[in-house]
Amino acid sequence: MPVVPPWLMNPLWDQFAALLPERPLVDPSHPLGCHRPRVGINAT
Repeated sequence: MPVVPPWLMNPLWDQFAALLPERPLVDPSHPLGCHRPRVGINAT
């Protein structure tokens, strides 16, 4: 599988991320609220 260079991927990701809705840091429907906070999209 070919690797996409960062100089190409970063601008594409920025445009795509602008279309995504904002996500809360924690799940508001979880009874503990702060239990297991969400991992960021770019956390790899």
